[in-house]
Amino acid sequence: MGEINTGKEKAINRTTSATLEPWQVVLSKSTDRWLYVWNNKLFTDVAFSVGFDEEVIECHKILLVLHSPVFETMFGQRWQSKEIHMQTISLPDEEMEIFKFFLEFVYTGSFSTSDIDKLISVLVLGKKYMCNQLIKKCIEQLTDALTVQNVMQIYQVAELMDEPDLNKATEEYILHNANSLFTSGKITKINKTDLGKILKNDELNVAEIDLFNAVYSWGRGECLKMNGNPDDSSFMYDVLKDVIPLIRFTNMSPEDFSLQVVPKNILPLEDTVTIFR
Repeated sequence: MGEINTGKEKAINRTTSATLEPWQVVLSKSTDRWLYVWNNKLFTDVAFSVGFDEEVIECHKILLVLHSPVFETMFGQRWQSKEIHMQTISLPDEEMEIFKFFLEFVYTGSFSTSDIDKLISVLVLGKKYMCNQLIKKCIEQLTDALTVQNVMQIYQVAELMDEPDLNKATEEYILHNANSLFTSGKITKINKTDLGKILKNDELNVAEIDLFNAVYSWGRGECLKMNGNPDDSSFMYDVLKDVIPLIRFTNMSPEDFSLQVVPKNILPLEDTVTIFR
Protein backbone atom coordinates (compact mmCIF):
# COMPACT_ATOMS: atom_id res chain seq x y z
CA MET A 1 0.00 0.00 0.00
CA GLY A 2 1.62 3.25 -1.13
CA GLU A 3 0.54 6.82 -0.85
CA ILE A 4 -3.20 7.38 -0.97
CA ASN A 5 -4.53 9.04 -4.10
CA THR A 6 -6.79 12.04 -3.42
CA GLY A 7 -7.62 12.61 -7.08
CA LYS A 8 -6.26 16.18 -6.85
CA GLU A 9 -2.67 15.67 -7.97
CA LYS A 10 -2.72 17.94 -11.01
CA ALA A 11 -4.45 20.79 -9.23
CA ILE A 12 -2.25 20.72 -6.16
CA ASN A 13 1.11 19.77 -7.62
CA ARG A 14 3.69 21.60 -5.52
CA THR A 15 5.63 23.35 -8.26
CA THR A 16 6.83 26.92 -8.57
CA SER A 17 4.15 27.78 -11.10
CA ALA A 18 2.22 30.83 -9.96
CA THR A 19 -0.86 29.71 -11.88
CA LEU A 20 -1.60 26.80 -9.55
CA GLU A 21 -3.94 27.41 -6.65
CA PRO A 22 -2.70 26.57 -3.14
CA TRP A 23 -3.64 23.11 -1.93
CA GLN A 24 -5.51 24.65 1.00
CA VAL A 25 -7.85 26.27 -1.54
CA VAL A 26 -8.21 23.27 -3.83
CA LEU A 27 -8.92 20.76 -1.06
CA SER A 28 -12.17 21.65 0.67
CA LYS A 29 -12.36 18.66 3.04
CA SER A 30 -10.18 18.59 6.14
CA THR A 31 -9.52 14.87 5.62
CA ASP A 32 -8.16 15.57 2.13
CA ARG A 33 -5.93 18.30 3.54
CA TRP A 34 -4.56 16.03 6.26
CA LEU A 35 -4.00 13.31 3.68
CA TYR A 36 -2.16 15.75 1.47
CA VAL A 37 0.22 16.95 4.17
CA TRP A 38 0.83 13.34 5.21
CA ASN A 39 1.56 12.09 1.70
CA ASN A 40 3.86 15.05 1.08
CA LYS A 41 5.52 14.85 4.54
CA LEU A 42 4.64 18.44 5.39
CA PHE A 43 5.11 19.49 9.02
CA THR A 44 5.50 15.89 10.23
CA ASP A 45 6.97 15.67 13.71
CA VAL A 46 7.34 11.95 14.44
CA ALA A 47 8.63 8.97 12.49
CA PHE A 48 8.08 5.26 13.00
CA SER A 49 10.51 2.52 12.09
CA VAL A 50 8.15 -0.35 11.37
CA GLY A 51 8.63 -4.11 11.24
CA PHE A 52 11.61 -6.32 10.62
CA ASP A 53 12.71 -4.24 7.63
CA GLU A 54 12.58 -1.04 9.72
CA GLU A 55 10.73 0.87 7.02
CA VAL A 56 10.28 4.48 8.13
CA ILE A 57 7.03 6.43 7.86
CA GLU A 58 6.48 10.00 9.04
CA CYS A 59 3.32 11.23 10.77
CA HIS A 60 1.80 14.02 12.84
CA LYS A 61 1.74 13.54 16.61
CA ILE A 62 -1.40 15.56 17.15
CA LEU A 63 -3.56 13.22 15.06
CA LEU A 64 -2.17 10.14 16.74
CA VAL A 65 -2.77 11.64 20.19
CA LEU A 66 -6.34 12.57 19.26
CA HIS A 67 -7.08 8.95 18.34
CA SER A 68 -5.05 6.95 20.84
CA PRO A 69 -4.20 7.37 24.53
CA VAL A 70 -1.41 4.86 23.98
CA PHE A 71 0.36 7.22 21.60
CA GLU A 72 -0.15 10.10 24.02
CA THR A 73 1.67 8.07 26.66
CA MET A 74 4.27 6.88 24.17
CA PHE A 75 5.29 10.43 23.29
CA GLY A 76 5.31 11.34 26.98
CA GLN A 77 7.50 14.19 28.18
CA ARG A 78 8.99 14.72 24.75
CA TRP A 79 5.55 15.73 23.50
CA GLN A 80 4.97 18.09 26.43
CA SER A 81 8.41 19.67 26.17
CA LYS A 82 7.83 20.47 22.46
CA GLU A 83 11.18 19.15 21.25
CA ILE A 84 11.81 20.46 17.77
CA HIS A 85 13.75 17.53 16.36
CA MET A 86 12.01 14.58 14.74
CA GLN A 87 11.47 11.55 16.96
CA THR A 88 11.88 8.09 15.44
CA ILE A 89 10.05 5.39 17.36
CA SER A 90 10.72 1.72 16.68
CA LEU A 91 7.70 -0.57 16.20
CA PRO A 92 9.40 -3.89 15.37
CA ASP A 93 6.31 -6.01 16.02
CA GLU A 94 4.05 -4.20 13.56
CA GLU A 95 3.52 -5.00 9.89
CA MET A 96 3.84 -1.94 7.67
CA GLU A 97 0.79 -2.70 5.51
CA ILE A 98 -1.44 -3.05 8.59
CA PHE A 99 0.10 -0.01 10.27
CA LYS A 100 -0.61 2.04 7.14
CA PHE A 101 -4.26 0.98 7.31
CA PHE A 102 -4.23 2.24 10.89
CA LEU A 103 -2.72 5.56 9.84
CA GLU A 104 -5.09 5.85 6.90
CA PHE A 105 -7.96 5.69 9.38
CA VAL A 106 -6.31 8.23 11.67
CA TYR A 107 -5.97 10.69 8.79
CA THR A 108 -9.24 10.06 6.91
CA GLY A 109 -11.67 8.17 9.16
CA SER A 110 -11.67 5.14 6.88
CA PHE A 111 -9.35 2.55 5.34
CA SER A 112 -9.54 0.36 2.27
CA THR A 113 -9.36 -3.41 2.49
CA SER A 114 -11.89 -6.22 2.17
CA ASP A 115 -9.42 -8.96 3.11
CA ILE A 116 -10.69 -10.70 6.26
CA ASP A 117 -7.25 -11.53 7.66
CA LYS A 118 -6.13 -7.93 7.20
CA LEU A 119 -9.33 -6.60 8.76
CA ILE A 120 -8.70 -8.81 11.78
CA SER A 121 -5.11 -7.58 11.99
CA VAL A 122 -6.31 -3.97 11.89
CA LEU A 123 -8.81 -4.78 14.65
CA VAL A 124 -5.98 -6.22 16.77
CA LEU A 125 -3.95 -3.06 16.17
CA GLY A 126 -6.93 -0.89 17.07
CA LYS A 127 -7.29 -2.78 20.34
CA LYS A 128 -3.57 -2.47 21.03
CA TYR A 129 -3.60 1.30 20.62
CA MET A 130 -7.06 1.74 22.20
CA CYS A 131 -8.46 3.42 19.09
CA ASN A 132 -12.17 2.88 19.73
CA GLN A 133 -13.37 4.47 16.50
CA LEU A 134 -11.18 2.13 14.49
CA ILE A 135 -12.36 -0.87 16.51
CA LYS A 136 -15.96 0.07 15.74
CA LYS A 137 -15.15 0.45 12.04
CA CYS A 138 -13.46 -2.97 11.91
CA ILE A 139 -16.42 -4.62 13.64
CA GLU A 140 -18.83 -3.02 11.17
CA GLN A 141 -16.79 -4.23 8.20
CA LEU A 142 -16.33 -7.73 9.59
CA THR A 143 -20.06 -7.98 10.31
CA ASP A 144 -20.93 -6.89 6.78
CA ALA A 145 -18.43 -9.41 5.37
CA LEU A 146 -19.76 -12.50 7.19
CA THR A 147 -20.07 -15.62 5.03
CA VAL A 148 -20.31 -19.36 5.61
CA GLN A 149 -16.62 -19.56 4.71
CA ASN A 150 -15.37 -17.05 7.30
CA VAL A 151 -17.92 -16.86 10.12
CA MET A 152 -16.20 -19.44 12.32
CA GLN A 153 -12.89 -17.58 12.06
CA ILE A 154 -14.54 -14.27 12.91
CA TYR A 155 -16.55 -15.88 15.72
CA GLN A 156 -13.35 -17.04 17.40
CA VAL A 157 -11.81 -13.59 16.96
CA ALA A 158 -14.87 -12.03 18.63
CA GLU A 159 -14.49 -14.43 21.55
CA LEU A 160 -10.74 -13.88 21.84
CA MET A 161 -10.96 -10.10 21.57
CA ASP A 162 -13.99 -9.92 23.89
CA GLU A 163 -16.06 -7.89 21.44
CA PRO A 164 -19.75 -8.43 22.34
CA ASP A 165 -21.20 -6.71 19.25
CA LEU A 166 -19.14 -8.84 16.89
CA ASN A 167 -19.86 -11.91 18.99
CA LYS A 168 -23.60 -11.29 18.76
CA ALA A 169 -23.43 -10.77 14.99
CA THR A 170 -21.49 -13.99 14.42
CA GLU A 171 -23.73 -16.02 16.73
CA GLU A 172 -26.83 -14.82 14.89
CA TYR A 173 -25.23 -15.67 11.56
CA ILE A 174 -24.31 -19.14 12.79
CA LEU A 175 -27.87 -19.77 14.00
CA HIS A 176 -29.42 -18.68 10.72
CA ASN A 177 -26.93 -20.62 8.59
CA ALA A 178 -26.28 -23.64 10.82
CA ASN A 179 -27.31 -26.19 8.21
CA SER A 180 -24.84 -24.87 5.63
CA LEU A 181 -22.09 -24.54 8.21
CA PHE A 182 -22.40 -28.01 9.71
CA THR A 183 -22.92 -29.85 6.43
CA SER A 184 -20.04 -28.19 4.59
CA GLY A 185 -17.22 -28.96 7.02
CA LYS A 186 -16.67 -25.32 8.00
CA ILE A 187 -16.35 -26.01 11.73
CA THR A 188 -13.17 -28.08 11.56
CA LYS A 189 -10.89 -25.17 12.55
CA ILE A 190 -12.86 -24.05 15.58
CA ASN A 191 -11.55 -24.74 19.08
CA LYS A 192 -13.32 -27.04 21.54
CA THR A 193 -14.50 -24.27 23.86
CA ASP A 194 -16.20 -22.31 21.09
CA LEU A 195 -17.63 -25.48 19.54
CA GLY A 196 -19.19 -26.33 22.89
CA LYS A 197 -20.77 -22.88 23.15
CA ILE A 198 -22.35 -23.30 19.73
CA LEU A 199 -23.64 -26.80 20.45
CA LYS A 200 -25.34 -25.60 23.63
CA ASN A 201 -27.60 -23.30 21.65
CA ASP A 202 -31.14 -24.67 21.42
CA GLU A 203 -31.93 -22.66 18.29
CA LEU A 204 -29.47 -24.26 15.88
CA ASN A 205 -31.32 -24.88 12.64
CA VAL A 206 -29.69 -28.17 11.67
CA ALA A 207 -30.58 -31.86 11.84
CA GLU A 208 -29.02 -33.60 14.83
CA ILE A 209 -27.43 -36.29 12.67
CA ASP A 210 -25.72 -33.61 10.56
CA LEU A 211 -24.53 -31.99 13.77
CA PHE A 212 -23.09 -35.29 14.96
CA ASN A 213 -21.31 -35.97 11.67
CA ALA A 214 -19.79 -32.48 11.70
CA VAL A 215 -18.59 -32.90 15.29
CA TYR A 216 -17.17 -36.32 14.45
CA SER A 217 -15.23 -34.81 11.51
CA TRP A 218 -13.99 -32.07 13.82
CA GLY A 219 -12.82 -34.75 16.27
CA ARG A 220 -10.89 -36.60 13.58
CA GLY A 221 -9.10 -33.38 12.72
CA GLU A 222 -8.24 -32.80 16.37
CA CYS A 223 -6.85 -36.34 16.62
CA LEU A 224 -4.54 -35.71 13.70
CA LYS A 225 -3.34 -32.44 15.27
CA MET A 226 -2.41 -34.48 18.36
CA ASN A 227 -0.64 -37.12 16.25
CA GLY A 228 -3.32 -39.60 17.28
CA ASN A 229 -5.15 -42.21 15.25
CA PRO A 230 -8.69 -41.03 14.41
CA ASP A 231 -9.68 -44.65 13.79
CA ASP A 232 -8.87 -45.48 17.41
CA SER A 233 -12.31 -45.20 19.02
CA SER A 234 -10.93 -44.79 22.55
CA PHE A 235 -8.69 -41.93 21.43
CA MET A 236 -11.60 -40.34 19.60
CA TYR A 237 -13.77 -40.64 22.69
CA ASP A 238 -11.16 -38.82 24.77
CA VAL A 239 -11.14 -36.00 22.21
CA LEU A 240 -14.93 -35.80 21.96
CA LYS A 241 -16.01 -36.59 25.51
CA ASP A 242 -16.70 -32.95 26.39
CA VAL A 243 -18.81 -32.20 23.31
CA ILE A 244 -20.55 -35.51 22.63
CA PRO A 245 -22.97 -34.99 25.57
CA LEU A 246 -24.16 -31.83 23.81
CA ILE A 247 -25.51 -33.87 20.88
CA ARG A 248 -29.21 -34.67 21.30
CA PHE A 249 -29.14 -38.28 20.17
CA THR A 250 -32.75 -38.83 21.18
CA ASN A 251 -33.78 -36.33 18.50
CA MET A 252 -32.33 -38.60 15.80
CA SER A 253 -34.30 -41.21 13.99
CA PRO A 254 -33.53 -44.80 15.10
CA GLU A 255 -32.21 -45.46 11.61
CA ASP A 256 -29.75 -42.54 11.67
CA PHE A 257 -28.56 -43.48 15.14
CA SER A 258 -28.08 -47.18 14.38
CA LEU A 259 -26.52 -46.75 10.93
CA GLN A 260 -24.38 -43.63 11.39
CA VAL A 261 -23.64 -43.22 15.10
CA VAL A 262 -23.31 -46.72 16.55
CA PRO A 263 -20.77 -47.98 13.94
CA LYS A 264 -18.36 -45.23 14.92
CA ASN A 265 -18.11 -46.86 18.37
CA ILE A 266 -17.44 -43.71 20.34
CA LEU A 267 -20.39 -43.89 22.75
CA PRO A 268 -20.12 -45.98 25.92
CA LEU A 269 -22.26 -49.13 25.71
CA GLU A 270 -24.55 -47.99 28.52
CA ASP A 271 -25.30 -44.73 26.66
CA THR A 272 -26.07 -46.61 23.47
CA VAL A 273 -28.45 -48.95 25.28
CA THR A 274 -30.17 -46.04 27.02
CA ILE A 275 -30.74 -44.20 23.76
CA PHE A 276 -32.14 -47.30 22.07
CA ARG A 277 -34.76 -47.76 24.79
